[in-house]
Order: sequence, then structure tokens, then C-alpha cells
Amino acid sequence: MKSINYLFIASVLIFTAISCVESSSKYKTLMAEKDSLQVQANNIENNYNETLDILNDVETGFQAIRESEGKMLVDLKNSEGQTSSKKAQIAAEVEQIKEIIAQNKARIAQLERKLSQSGKENKSLAETIERMQNELNEKSALVATLQEQLNQKEVKISELTQTVSSLSSNVEQLTQQTENQQQVISDQDANLNAVWYCIATRKELKNAKIYSGGSVLTDRKGGADMSLFIKADLRNLHSIYLNSSSAKILSIHPEGSYSFEKGEDKTLTLNITDPVKFWSVSKYLVVRK
Repeated sequence: MKSINYLFIASVLIFTAISCVESSSKYKTLMAEKDSLQVQANNIENNYNETLDILNDVETGFQAIRESEGKMLVDLKNSEGQTSSKKAQIAAEVEQIKEIIAQNKARIAQLERKLSQSGKENKSLAETIERMQNELNEKSALVATLQEQLNQKEVKISELTQTVSSLSSNVEQLTQQTENQQQVISDQDANLNAVWYCIATRKELKNAKIYSGGSVLTDRKGGADMSLFIKADLRNLHSIYLNSSSAKILSIHPEGSYSFEKGEDKTLTLNITDPVKFWSVSKYLVVRK
């Protein structure tokens, strides 16, 4: 009967401790930060999908330019000795190419705005932008050829050349923005998966004000010395050598998410078997050895 009472009292104490953690301001702050990061991740995903749609539109625009240029090259080849109406037709074809390029420029401007909000690194996106740059280089060379031919036939396309040059500059800016965005995504990803752990003796923890009155303190404002903590990425942290034959986890981590393994020299290693579950309550691990 006494054993049952002891078990009941222990359960109440554990439940009360967990409730205190869940109701603490620090816990609520961590959960709020987690929800905020999830919202950001969803927004990044939506912007990423919209960016791909715009890229498809740009590729369609380039295809239309290629088709118009092909027709214009044929007309130029057959324009010798033709009437002024034929030259007017060629000029109209130039205007059509200019219009398509202007439309593509507008799409790329829209893509630039979307990329500033993108939150997903994607190799195919970088490759697509590279293809766009190569396409523009080809267009620049072709425009130079058309310029020479049309000058001989007294048809000017200087504005078309300027438009293509401006479009090339925009794509260069777009490439730089993509690289910057990828760095932002990498930093956000590292912050989302950052954890800290500390293995120290009772005296060291007390002197550092990390453990006091049965509670783990990880607040610099409270005077805790955070220099004892080691930063890590939870995706890569699977085991921690404790260099001690005895150890006790003082921070709160769900049961079943970790285990202790004793080596031949009797020293312990902490194995984190379920990282997501293990770090779900606290991103700080404190082990007393």
C-alpha cells in the first residue's frame, strides 16, 4: 500500500513539474517562436511555387522571341529589291520582337520581387536562371547581326538592342538576389535546428548558475554562464561522450528518445535515438556527471 502511495505522490510531482514548465514564460516564448518560424516556412514555400510559375512564363516569352526572330531572318534574306512596304513589314516584325521582350522584362521584374520573398533553395532554379542568361547572350549576338543587316537596309533597331542589354542586366541582378536568398535560407535552417548541450559536475553547474534549486537556468539575464554550453545541429548530433561512469540529465527531455551506453572503460555515452522528440521540450541539454 505504501508503495502505491509513493508512486502516486511521485506521479503528481512529475505532472506538476511538467505543468510548471509548460506554463513558464520561457516555454511559451519558445512555442511562439516555433509557430512564427512555421508561418515563415509556409510563406517561403508559397513564394517558391509562384516563382517557378513566373519562370515558366519567362521561358514561354523566350520561345515566342525565337519564333519571331526566325521569321524576321527569313524576311531579311528575301528583302533585297523589295518595295518600301516590305521594309515596313520588317520594321513591324522588329516592333513585335520589342513588344515580346518588354513583356518578358515585366515578368522578370515580377520574378525579382518574388525571389526576394522566396524561402527554398532549389538547384533547378539556379540552372534555369543560367539558361536565361545564356539565352540573352545569344539574343545579344543575334541582335548585333540584325543591326548590321537592317542598317544596310535602312531599318533601325537601336531601341531593341538597348532593351536586350537592360534585360541582361536585370538577369544578372536576379542571379545575385538568388544567391543572397539561398544564404538567408541556409541561415534560417541552421537556426531552426540549433541546440546546446552542457556536461559538467555539480560544482561547475552551481558556480555557472546553470542549475539551482532543482531547476535548470539558461537565461543570461539571470546570471547563467552560457560559456559551458556547446552549440550543435540536432540533425547531426546522435551521441555525446560523457567521459564519466555516472551521469544524470537535469534538463527535461521525453523518455524513450534517448539511452545511456556504457563502454568497456565503464564511461557513459548518451545516445539520442529520436532527435525530434528529444529536443521537442527544450533546446538546451544539461547533464551532471
